[in-house]
Amino acid sequence: MANGFPDGNFRIVNKATGACISSLSNGQAHGLQSATGRWGERGFLSFSQRKNRQFTVHDNVKNVEEELWYLNSYKDTYGDRVNTLFNFVRDIRSRWVLSASTQSSRVFLQQSDQQYITKWAFEDGYIFVEGQPDAVLTLTSSISLTPSLGNFEVKICQRSDDPNQRWELK
Repeated sequence: MANGFPDGNFRIVNKATGACISSLSNGQAHGLQSATGRWGERGFLSFSQRKNRQFTVHDNVKNVEEELWYLNSYKDTYGDRVNTLFNFVRDIRSRWVLSASTQSSRVFLQQSDQQYITKWAFEDGYIFVEGQPDAVLTLTSSISLTPSLGNFEVKICQRSDDPNQRWELK
């Protein structure tokens, strides 16, 4: 167990509601790009690319790969341990990690090769930003305009006795 997280893959499930943190495919983007050939002829090239994965919360465990996470406790170039939560699903471009902004309370997915990757810790059912035990993951109700995103969202909030701040790793 590194930083309180179990070895291997696990699901992050809220103790009070049974809601499960997950990632969601955001589909494909299609378009045209103008191009100029070697001899000056002009035209358009069609393209298709994957959009970034989205962070979401399932109302209950659905037993899909998108719900699986694992902790990668590697050392960075300075020799400091980086405890990063990786989503099990990867695409051709990158792996996706769980990140947060304590200033805006936002929780989101980002590509693993980006700067400012969030380090996480788990203790007594609380998942928090490493070094900030009072900044914990909190499940909140959501009125979503996109039904596929569910009825909940996760934010970083001040630690309290709120049962929606307690998580199980299954």
